[in-house]
Amino acid sequence: MGKQIAQKDTTCSTSMCSPGRCLLVLAVFVAICVLVACRFVPETPSDSASAESPSVSASASSATPDSQHTSDTSATPAPNPISTSRTSSSSNSSPDESSAPATAPDNSDSANQPKTQPTIYQYQTEERWVEGRHGRIYGLAYIPEGEGPWPLVVCSHGLGGTHLTDADYAQQLAAHGYAAYTFDFNGGSSQSKSEGSTLDMSAQTEADDLEDVMDASQNWEFVNHDKLFLFGESQGGLVSAIAASRRPQDIDALCLLFPAFVLIDYVHDEFATLENVPESFSVFGWITVGHRYAADVWDYDFESEIGAYSGPVLLVHGTADVVVPYQYSQRAAQVYPQAELHLLEGANHGFSGHDFDTTVNYMLDFFASN
Repeated sequence: MGKQIAQKDTTCSTSMCSPGRCLLVLAVFVAICVLVACRFVPETPSDSASAESPSVSASASSATPDSQHTSDTSATPAPNPISTSRTSSSSNSSPDESSAPATAPDNSDSANQPKTQPTIYQYQTEERWVEGRHGRIYGLAYIPEGEGPWPLVVCSHGLGGTHLTDADYAQQLAAHGYAAYTFDFNGGSSQSKSEGSTLDMSAQTEADDLEDVMDASQNWEFVNHDKLFLFGESQGGLVSAIAASRRPQDIDALCLLFPAFVLIDYVHDEFATLENVPESFSVFGWITVGHRYAADVWDYDFESEIGAYSGPVLLVHGTADVVVPYQYSQRAAQVYPQAELHLLEGANHGFSGHDFDTTVNYMLDFFASN
């Protein structure tokens, strides 16, 4: 029985395994063919590109703006406010005309050319007293270091100012090879180091002070006595214009920033007659002056007087000046035979920031050419 069972199993195995083996061999053969076929199928170009493109595009998008920015920065340096080239406004410029410095665009040739930089001087300051007809005058001289003598620029401050009012301009002048002298007018303000009272001060007495400074400067060893320039802001501009009309032969050039030619109209608007002017009164609510302040300019016609000076004149005025309207400088420019007028769009009474830098540029070019 056991033998039969064994025989049965043998028989069964022989009869059933022959087809199974064939099937097994066939299955193995098919599997091998499939594996070989898959292994040797090449990647398509689209699959390869799609796999690499994200990293390539990311690299390009991050690299291109940076390289452009670096190239632009190195090719076009920031302009130097002292050496920027400028264009001049005519004497009949309208306030809409731009008078800011105009910089010529760089090209590949000019950008690589060496640029001539102005010589910048160290300077020192010295206190200088002047004996004036209305009292002793205190001032500060800004003197470049090096071989002099130097052209002199006498700086006149505005109403209620001091020698410190024009210090920024004096520093720029000294750094560019000019001696500058800033001073306190006699009675010019309550902070003045000079003598005198504001009740005795007027544009005419300040012109006297300016003339006294001019005379004293002829004995200063650091001064080139063949080059004398006047610079004035606001009332100091009016005072400089008056002094220049008195002594036109002594002044090589005149620089006036928002000059207060409005003063004559101001006193007439405030008082109907000269007799109505009190012994003291307030100007703009912050400085008290005396009767003489109005009396000394009551009959002064600036348009018929200032033209006695026929030398070069630079006028710079802001179109938003609420103290001295810019039209007064336009009128002055029509009077002066050699006037150069620049209107700074939107600038008020007193310059700072870009307006200050622009004005310094105009001033340095103007003095250098005269």
